Amino acid sequence: MPIICLPGLDFHAFWQFWEDDLEDIADLRGIIVPQAVYMDAIRRDAKDYTGYLNDSVYFKVNGRLGVSVASARLGKLDGLEDPDAKHTFFRTSQSSLRILWPGYKKWSIQIGKPARGSVLTTAELAVLIAAQVTKFLGYGTKKNLPEEKQNMKKDEMGDWNLRHFPLDCIYLLRLDKRGAASWQPVLSIDPSLAKIPANKVL
Repeated sequence: MPIICLPGLDFHAFWQFWEDDLEDIADLRGIIVPQAVYMDAIRRDAKDYTGYLNDSVYFKVNGRLGVSVASARLGKLDGLEDPDAKHTFFRTSQSSLRILWPGYKKWSIQIGKPARGSVLTTAELAVLIAAQVTKFLGYGTKKNLPEEKQNMKKDEMGDWNLRHFPLDCIYLLRLDKRGAASWQPVLSIDPSLAKIPANKVL
């Protein structure tokens, strides 16, 4: 079993969900990936990162927070709560999805607004974001590593090396709005399905 370290306030962490008044922290699936919280130039000055969580979409399945990325990308959403709830994802012709996976370069992708308009349902968002997370994981090779890690062997690349986390162990918990056209997914991993060495620290 890996050792778990608690991240700082500028990172995704389980205590953010206590503030959201979930009944029990046990509602969370797995260990939250401690991504740095993305802030655009305007919001970065405010320094109150948790204050922007009012523009968030939650993904709950059968009473527990978290939808499997592997299932959602295939449209398998059995048990997803409020699948038809509507959310304004596009305020311009495109939105950016940003992932700041620990140990890797910042990653973003532009998503163009579909013909049907700016509003997507919870189910549509789950499928869309899961597809983009899958693209990120496929990109998580040496070309997406910081320069100082380019020549490291795979076992030296860091505790959050993407090779440790097959797609079926990753969950999408929440989607946070982080700017006028920027969003960031809150992700978790199921350590029982991950390939993490026992002596690694997460």
